[in-house]
Amino acid sequence: MATINDYGFPFSSVGTDRQYGSAEWRDYFGRLISSGIIQNNANECKVKPQLTPNKTVFVDTGSIVITGAMLVVSAKVNLTIDQNTSGQARIDRIVARLNIADRKIEFAVLKGTPAVSPVAKALTRTSTIYELGLADITLANGYSTITAGIVADKRQDEGLCGFAKTMYMQSFDDENNLLKYNRTVVTVDADSNPTKIEYRRPLDSSLFLERTYSNADTNGYYQTCVEKFYLANGTTVYKTITYTFTFYLNGIIQTAERVVAI
Repeated sequence: MATINDYGFPFSSVGTDRQYGSAEWRDYFGRLISSGIIQNNANECKVKPQLTPNKTVFVDTGSIVITGAMLVVSAKVNLTIDQNTSGQARIDRIVARLNIADRKIEFAVLKGTPAVSPVAKALTRTSTIYELGLADITLANGYSTITAGIVADKRQDEGLCGFAKTMYMQSFDDENNLLKYNRTVVTVDADSNPTKIEYRRPLDSSLFLERTYSNADTNGYYQTCVEKFYLANGTTVYKTITYTFTFYLNGIIQTAERVVAI
């Protein structure tokens, strides 16, 4: 059995010298595409409550990639949530699970432990089992119905799930495709030029990018632009880019410098 490291990949086999198994193909695709939900495909595997039965949820249609393996969800997948008669609240986590031994990607419920301040169970991530967290469901003691209000969407949380991206352009995909974010002009100057703009994630309105303009020259052109990029929690900055400009009299940029701080 050949591997990517032996001769490159893939090539036609001659006398079984270039045979590849599923592990090699997962390795190949895993180097190209990060794990996560594929955006803009069907309903992006969102977890939603069902009207009936009243203690069930479903994973909607979409596609998901987990360490190089992919599942296309062409019909919603129903999941039953256990009742809670413990006397305390519980958080159940809905996961997509790559199971190498069973040769499949499946959806499952990680049943939480009841507590005064409950937390969801940690994800399993090993060479044979790898899970992505899609949603957390907070279940009160004696709950009777699952509503949208108790289902917390976790698909945008990069630590739990995230969206699949091309590996070689992972940062570029997020930071340069701003059309997918909700743009708001927060402040303007006396001439109605924006001085602060926010870009928020459409699913939960968490802050993705804050862009501020300052240090206007004598003609009113802003010579400094600072971009702060935020993690999925909307509060932690993971990268800051500072641009410094000089301008010709007509407003065309004469020089530009870019400094990145991570």
